[in-house]
Amino acid sequence: MSADEWTSAKCLAKYTYPQIVRRDVTCALKAFKELRPKFEEFIQNDGTSRKLVSLDGTIPVRYMGSTYNIPIAIFLFEAYPHKAPMVYVRPTNTMQIKPSDFVDSAGLVQLPYMTDWKHPDADLVELISVLQAVFGETSPVFSKSTITKRRSLNPPSNPQCIGSMPYPGTLPQPPIPVMPNGQTSNVYLTQLGTGWQIPGSAPILPNIPMPQLPNFAGPFNQAANPNIYSMPGQNVPMPVCPDVSATSNMPYNIIIRHANA
Repeated sequence: MSADEWTSAKCLAKYTYPQIVRRDVTCALKAFKELRPKFEEFIQNDGTSRKLVSLDGTIPVRYMGSTYNIPIAIFLFEAYPHKAPMVYVRPTNTMQIKPSDFVDSAGLVQLPYMTDWKHPDADLVELISVLQAVFGETSPVFSKSTITKRRSLNPPSNPQCIGSMPYPGTLPQPPIPVMPNGQTSNVYLTQLGTGWQIPGSAPILPNIPMPQLPNFAGPFNQAANPNIYSMPGQNVPMPVCPDVSATSNMPYNIIIRHANA
């Protein structure tokens, strides 16, 4: 819409103070070159709509040492300048709204300057200057590419319990060998991935006889066994093995009796 079209009597017919609207909008367009006048439909909270004069475009904002163009839309109600304008942040397809104390998730801007609006102390140009200052402290939008980069650098990982090893999934079970007669064998196969389990039937070992050792639990009688000696510097009695070379062909029990004779 050109400057002549929006100032026509048709657009300003419903405004109580059309001259003030024309003057303030003209001053704002001169101060902020990236704003454009519009006469567009405004949908209210109750669902009804009406056409209002608006300023649509971007304003330069100095944020963290760099200048950014923040997209906004300013709507002027019919009672302007005695009613404060309504401001929205209008992000592009590559931007996302960043809610704060002054901007909600829908992009609606609420500032004390607008709440305390009172003509002639407040005007349209000064309102835009306040928006620049507030957005310079907290940006109302951020680039969607930033989210994509963060997700690519920090891919989501499976949650793990703190202080524990990851639990593996169940592995495929090995096939059970089949005997020639078609019956399965009793060979115990450890199930992988499910922990140790008690086998259904344990293998039976053959009954192997164990050797019997002589009984040395009885007391040792030093008086009855004079053939003993003590280690130098010690009082521990040491038994002397009997000489069984002469009776090596005797049975084992006879050798024992001969040694004790």
